[in-house]
Amino acid sequence: MSRVKKGVLCCLVAVMAACAGLFSSCALFGWEPSVEDYTPVGTREELFAMEEDGYYRLTADIDMGGQTWTPISLKGFDGGGHTISDCQIIGAGFFVDIDTLSNVAFDSVTVLNGYSVAVGGRAEQMEGVSVKNSTVTAAGSDELINKIGLIAGFVKGEIKNCTAEDSRLICSSLDDSAYIGGIAGWSSGGGEKTGCIARNIDIYAANTGYSDTDDFLVGGLFGKVDNGEISDCLASGLTIEADATKSGGVSVGGIAGYFDDYTSLSGCASVGNTIAASAKNSVRMGGVAGISYAETTDCYASGNTLECTSSLSSSSSCYIGGFVASAMNNVKSSFAVNNTLRGNVSEDEYYVAGFTPNIHGAIQNCAVAENELAGGNSDEFAFVSNMIFNCYITDTAKGGNCNGLEELSSQDWFSPDEITQKLLLDETVWTLNAGGFPEIVFE
Repeated sequence: MSRVKKGVLCCLVAVMAACAGLFSSCALFGWEPSVEDYTPVGTREELFAMEEDGYYRLTADIDMGGQTWTPISLKGFDGGGHTISDCQIIGAGFFVDIDTLSNVAFDSVTVLNGYSVAVGGRAEQMEGVSVKNSTVTAAGSDELINKIGLIAGFVKGEIKNCTAEDSRLICSSLDDSAYIGGIAGWSSGGGEKTGCIARNIDIYAANTGYSDTDDFLVGGLFGKVDNGEISDCLASGLTIEADATKSGGVSVGGIAGYFDDYTSLSGCASVGNTIAASAKNSVRMGGVAGISYAETTDCYASGNTLECTSSLSSSSSCYIGGFVASAMNNVKSSFAVNNTLRGNVSEDEYYVAGFTPNIHGAIQNCAVAENELAGGNSDEFAFVSNMIFNCYITDTAKGGNCNGLEELSSQDWFSPDEITQKLLLDETVWTLNAGGFPEIVFE
C-alpha cells in the first residue's frame, strides 16, 4: 500500500473513532445520534454539567429548588416525558438555541429580561414541549427582543403538540418591530404547526417605538407565521393586551397576529378570549387573526371579547373582525359566533364586522351568529364586497346586512345535517351535536 493511501486510511479511521466517542462533533458529516444515544441526565448536578452543543435526554423529573439557571445552546434535548421545575432564568430562556427539543415540560419557571421559558433564541423544531405556571418578562431592545414566546422566540421548522397554560408573558417598553405569541413569537421555515394549545395565559405587550400593523404582531399562539401548515390548534381563555399608543400600530389575534403568504390554516379555534388593543396609528384585531394571508378552512371563533380603545387620527383606522380583521386570502367553511366586538362608537375610522371588515380573498360557506357589535361603522358579516359566496347571518341579527346574506335560524344552526350542508363542514374535523353550535374537540 502506498504511503498516500495509508495516510488517507489512517485519517478515516481517526474520524470514525472520533465520531464513536464524541458524536456531537460529527454533525459536520451529516450524522446525528438517535435519542437512545443522547447523554442521560437524571439529577440537578448532571443538568448543570451539560456542555454546549451536546445531545442530552432526561431520565427523571428535576426540581431545580429555586436555583438560577444560565442559558445554554444544545444540538438536541429530549425530555423523555419528564419535567424541569422551579428555577429562575436571567436572559434568553432555558436554551439559547437548539436544533431539536422534544418531550419536556417546564413548570414554575421565572424568566427575567428574557424571551422565552424553553428557547429564547432559535429552535429548528419542537415537539411535545409544554410550559405551565411560568412567567416571562421582556423589556428593552436588542437582537432577540422582537421574537418572544412562552415556549420559543423563533422556530424555524415544525412545531407539534406544544402547550402553554396558566402562565404570563409580559413585554414592556419594546422598541420597533416585535413578534409575540403564547407558543412562539415567530414561526417560519415551513413544515407543520399542529396540535398547539394555549390556555389561560396572559399576554401584555407595549411598544414605545415606531411600529405599524405589519411589524408589531401579537397572537395567542403565534405573533407571526410566514410559512407552513397550521392545523388542530386552540387558543382558549386568554387575556391579550397590546399597546402601541406612543407612536405605532398593531395587529393582534386569538391565534396569530399575522399569517403571511405560503401558510394554510385548518381545524383551529379561538374560544373565550379577551383581546384589547390601543394604538396611535392603525389597529387590526380579530378572533382568529389580525391580518391573514392564509388559506383557511374549517375554523371558528366563539365567545371572544375584542375591544379597540384608541383615539385615532383621521389618517388611521381600526378594523375589528369576529373572525379576522383583514382576510387577505380565501376563507371557507368557517364561522364566528357569540363574540363581543367593540370599537369607538363616536369615530368613523372604526370598522366592526361579525366576520371580517376587510376582504381581499373569497369568503365561501361561512357564517355568523349572535355577535354583539359596537363601532363607528358596523355590519353583521362584512362590508360591501363581491367576494362573498354562500355565506349566512342569523335570523336574530340586529345590525347591518349590506351584502343581503341569507339568514339561518337556530333550527338550521343546531341541525347537524343542515349546518353541514350549508357550510360544507368536514365531518372528520367537527363535532356535530343536535341543539348546539358545531365545535372542534381538543385534548
